[in-house]
Amino acid sequence: MNKKNLLGWLASLLIISAVAYGDSQVENNPQIKEEGTITISIPTHPSADTTNAFSIPGINQNTAPRQSSASKKITFNKVILTPKQQEFLAQRAREKPPTLLPTLLMDISNTEIPLPTRASIDMRNVSVLDQGEHGTCTTFAVTAALNVMGHYGDNYISQLCFLELTDFMHQENPKKYPSGWHGMYPNTALQLIQSYGIISNEYMKQHGCANTYSYPLSKKSIGTLFPLEEYQQHSELPFKFRTKAIDIFYSSPTARTEILTQVKRALSQHHLVILGFMLDTKHDTDGSYGSIHPFCPYPFTVCRASAGLDEGWIVTQDIRNDLQNKATSLGGHAIIITGYDDNAILFDMDNNKHQGVLTLRNSWGSDTGDHGNYYMSYEYFNLLGEDVFEIIPN
Repeated sequence: MNKKNLLGWLASLLIISAVAYGDSQVENNPQIKEEGTITISIPTHPSADTTNAFSIPGINQNTAPRQSSASKKITFNKVILTPKQQEFLAQRAREKPPTLLPTLLMDISNTEIPLPTRASIDMRNVSVLDQGEHGTCTTFAVTAALNVMGHYGDNYISQLCFLELTDFMHQENPKKYPSGWHGMYPNTALQLIQSYGIISNEYMKQHGCANTYSYPLSKKSIGTLFPLEEYQQHSELPFKFRTKAIDIFYSSPTARTEILTQVKRALSQHHLVILGFMLDTKHDTDGSYGSIHPFCPYPFTVCRASAGLDEGWIVTQDIRNDLQNKATSLGGHAIIITGYDDNAILFDMDNNKHQGVLTLRNSWGSDTGDHGNYYMSYEYFNLLGEDVFEIIPN
């Protein structure tokens, strides 16, 4: 075996060991529990430019100024950590941020093939969705991703109809099925859709689901029960896909670095990835303290950064302190990872640079973040990521 193939074989072995370590940890530890909700207000940014382009150079350009003049309520599921999980997270917050290894692909001959330094998935004109005041982020992330991967077009799948089904399933078997109105794990939502199909928004508008004809943005009545038998009479099976789930929370530092590489690999193959992660709501914010623009203390007329540092999740010292003090104000959120850029930078309020950025599609409406899209530093992914779910077309 020549030196190059030997290095490739050793790298492959390292990757396999890292992932196996992470997976073995999941089997011996309880799933993170979410119970109750946390509701906060976030700023909105009305703009004449309604495109969904990202502002990071090299992914897309979007220089339209954002003006913060209003706010809206959003709801997270409250994360309830056991004392062991709190200590686990506190220890991680004390760790030195992992050094990112070179991003490599291995082909069948074990030859090292560098991944591109950035990649971005075409969202095929699927617009930014708005989950309103409900804790329905998982349903919106899953259905938006399937709209893109299945080539269904803009908001084809009805979130309302699926949510009403989950409400019925929950009442029939509350121990097995959560109600999607109050949050569920992405793997549960994906499995239900694979088993029972989807209903289109066009059907919902014409015939209704559970006597409701549109998704309620506010927390008003959400209709009656939608029995499984009735749901299946009007549903269609989605395109064939499988999912690859990987735990982040219990993984070792080495494994977490490789998980990020696997996410990049999936994106480079045009597979969307759903991310479940935690955010710190202690200060009545969503914890997105980063911006793609350097911070500027002057009024909006002087520089753009007065639009606010609320479009990217970065690790700040306050977040590390909260975690080390066994934070009890963590919220759970699900979002779509749409791309990455190894050279992109997010800035905090002190203009510290956080290099290496994931691009995200959120479900809080196009008047939040960067026209509905958000960013996350690699460091934040490693620290507060819970799990990822790659959607792979068969």
